[in-house]
Amino acid sequence: MPISDKDMLAMAARHAIAGHAKVKILATSETATIVLPGKVGKKITLRLNKSGKTIERLPKEIALLPSPPPPAAPLTLGQICALCLEEAASKKCSGCGAGVCSQECYQKYWKEHKPACLQEQSGRAGEEYAREENRAVQLLDAAMKDDVSKIQKLTDKLLAAVAKTKFKKFARVAVRRFVNFIDPPYRGLNQPKNDFKGLAEQKITKGA
Repeated sequence: MPISDKDMLAMAARHAIAGHAKVKILATSETATIVLPGKVGKKITLRLNKSGKTIERLPKEIALLPSPPPPAAPLTLGQICALCLEEAASKKCSGCGAGVCSQECYQKYWKEHKPACLQEQSGRAGEEYAREENRAVQLLDAAMKDDVSKIQKLTDKLLAAVAKTKFKKFARVAVRRFVNFIDPPYRGLNQPKNDFKGLAEQKITKGA
């Protein structure tokens, strides 16, 4: 669901305050950051990442880049295997990232670990969905405007994607992570007073 020019302009000030939103200038492929005041008239204010020059462009002339995921947390010294709870963890589960001590232990406890693993995979899918196309910001903007239709469309698209995965049983986890997701630079900005999170969860008829 690409962001419309109208929504891009409406969210420009919030992006500028966060100082985090990156865009690509379509004509030159240069990257830039949305900066204060966010917009001037119908144009968005940008700072070119390479030269530092401040410019203005129409929403149709730029594309919002997805928010990058945080680096994976490394195994810590003395971390215990999440499966046997006895040996030191030396590797990670490829599905959820839980620390495990060995392949043998992983295979032995897989049946017990599987539900938690799939739930975490579903949750991570919800967070990844939130970062792509800056959907978390789109959701927040829709909530601030009481745009129920936009909230439903964003949630429906996530549910449709999760329905095609091996963790579809835990769709509720993905939606919950999506509606609760706020990129660190956007924390502290005005939050909606309406229950958009409750509305999103009402869209789920099956799940964990």
